[in-house]
Amino acid sequence: MTDLPIQTEAIPGAMPAFRSMIEAGTLRAVVEKAKSQKARLVALWGSDETVRGGGYALQVALAVRTGLLWLTVPLAREHPRYPGIADIYPAANRMQRAAYDLLGIHAQDAPDHRKWLRHRAWPGGATPRADPLRAITLSSRGRVSRPRRRWGRKRSSRARLGCRNRN
Repeated sequence: MTDLPIQTEAIPGAMPAFRSMIEAGTLRAVVEKAKSQKARLVALWGSDETVRGGGYALQVALAVRTGLLWLTVPLAREHPRYPGIADIYPAANRMQRAAYDLLGIHAQDAPDHRKWLRHRAWPGGATPRADPLRAITLSSRGRVSRPRRRWGRKRSSRARLGCRNRN
């Protein structure tokens, strides 16, 4: 696939894509080598693998000459940390901050520890870190949507205002 020092497996699909699982200690070396080969950072995100019996994982997608390279870095369940790559790809800074805000995955030696997400905008304190399994549906106004009543008729706006039907 590329001259990177990793084992990859092809992902079937219309676009050439490859996946590799690497250790946290080799992340910077792989990313630096990819950058020297003109690779671009597509995305960086974290995933919670605790529901599958693991810890957490850092996911990094890079656009390389031969297609898309998806790197998975398994992290510990307690205190998940990985070496930051924001000095290699400056755009990774915001993605690293978001991964920390959502899952608590910490980029070591990251110079910027400000919060990225607006946690106060979440209704009822239902941030993903506080309650990741709670399903919340937000309306376009940012309010929590309530399920419609299943019994009885919903009153129309005319009925609520006391207007009579003039048929």
